[in-house]
Amino acid sequence: MANQILIKNTMQEMKDLSANEVAGLQGTYPVYSGVKLLGYYKEGDTPEPIMYYLSSTDPGPEDGGSVIATGGIKLIHNFVGNVNVLYFGAKGVETGGQPPYPDDYPYLQNALNYCAGKGKCISLPGRKFYSSKTLSIPHDSLGGGIVSEQGSNSYVKSCIELMASSTDLYTIRNYSQGTTFKDVAIRGRSVNIASSVAVLFKRVDEYPNSGDPWKDDLENNIDAVIEGCDFGNAETHLEFWGRQVTIKHNTFSGGHNAMLFKQFNTLGKYGGSARGYRIWNNFFHSFDSGNANRENFALINNKTTDGYGFDIVGNFSDSFNTFFMGNLVNSLVTGNLDYTLLGYFIKSGNIINSNITSNNADHAQRYSDTGTNPPYNSKGAVHADRIDITIISNNNFTTSSGSSILSEGVTNSKIQGNNFNRWGVATVAPVACIVLDSSANTGSKSYGNEIDGNTFYNSLKVGGYLLESGTFDINNFWENGNRIRLESQANLTALLIIRVESELQDIE
Repeated sequence: MANQILIKNTMQEMKDLSANEVAGLQGTYPVYSGVKLLGYYKEGDTPEPIMYYLSSTDPGPEDGGSVIATGGIKLIHNFVGNVNVLYFGAKGVETGGQPPYPDDYPYLQNALNYCAGKGKCISLPGRKFYSSKTLSIPHDSLGGGIVSEQGSNSYVKSCIELMASSTDLYTIRNYSQGTTFKDVAIRGRSVNIASSVAVLFKRVDEYPNSGDPWKDDLENNIDAVIEGCDFGNAETHLEFWGRQVTIKHNTFSGGHNAMLFKQFNTLGKYGGSARGYRIWNNFFHSFDSGNANRENFALINNKTTDGYGFDIVGNFSDSFNTFFMGNLVNSLVTGNLDYTLLGYFIKSGNIINSNITSNNADHAQRYSDTGTNPPYNSKGAVHADRIDITIISNNNFTTSSGSSILSEGVTNSKIQGNNFNRWGVATVAPVACIVLDSSANTGSKSYGNEIDGNTFYNSLKVGGYLLESGTFDINNFWENGNRIRLESQANLTALLIIRVESELQDIE
């Protein structure tokens, strides 16, 4: 009866078992019950020793961590809980490490493959791991993902970075739903590589309609949680082709899009529009300071035809490009602090049945109106093709080169309790702070709106307007609760103006 164990210092020693040691692990009455491994490349370089046992059935090919082939037999170890990648041979680079850096791609990928179907995450110690290829999270990794061994209290972030020599665009591609990314840093190759992505959430490339609506719908879900992570060094940090994701307490720095939502109509009975995104308490820093094509990018960039159920709460940005771009439907944008942007706070096609409230879009004017870089002013606070059944309330909108709120048509909406401070700072001619009908086509009729309790302060232009509408009539209500405070050099040409056949007329 086995009453001994073999002890090996390294993985290579275990792979080089002698014929007698292999024989001692076999038979009805083996000499050895198993092999204790003290380290991978040297004794003590893994968190703790682990035991390997002879497999009585074929466990599949060797993977360098859970299945080890030696002397015609296979030894296995079944990991409990999350799996530290050091057990699969990943080395990583500790603080102060110098190039050339090891390529940990095969070891990280083997660990991810092992976790698939088991609801396990790979766990990274506090060091940086370089990969020469895109890492793939397999399709059946429900409940899995990538987490930090140290957790959120680690001073040194566990990190995965795509090597500069790689030709791949993605650092990680997630093929599974229900995955977790927690307390890790993920880097791409370069901010300036077009279409480069730190993490791509795309389950399939092509999925024909199977006739089973529930299966099709499943293929279009993501249900991921991204928490406490640090993303950077890619054109886009997170790219989503699906729905239902929680993104909270992360840091995004150095890129063009922090989050990009793509349309995939061939998937699922509900199509591929973005919906159900909870974007809470994230920090955005240093985006697009010198990108001439920044009009196409945003921190939160919705490229789908709809944008149902965005919950954008408590985020902070001191970046340069637009905070949110795309359609907003049945969505909430509240408690966000948006500072020093060159774009817009919100730039939309349609904003429908949404609430934009209690945000501070404090767009500091980086240069004077006549300085060398006048574009360093934000474009505006909320600009949209259409605004319907929406509340814009209790926001602080400070400094915009054009109008603070502008739309081709505003209907059944409320603009209440906002503070408008310094609009039209980069225009030659005076502009209105709020434009209900920006189109020369007066068919884009605005009606049923309430504009009440707002404060208009410190317009820098000589002349200017508070409200412009092509169809201002008894169906739009300008209430008495609005307050106006101007500096001595500023005055109003008129309180309200109305456009009729492309001409502007004062309303006394």
